[in-house]
Amino acid sequence: MPALDAAYREGGVQLVVVRVDYTENNRVLVEEFKNRVMEEVTQ
Repeated sequence: MPALDAAYREGGVQLVVVRVDYTENNRVLVEEFKNRVMEEVTQ
């Protein structure tokens, strides 16, 4: 990643802007968590 390489080379405090894909958040944080909690409750 060129932006990270440049930040490390320059040293000090750097701000690096990156895109984050949050499309899986609902499935992972809501559905999978709910399923795990339900498994714990039924045991």
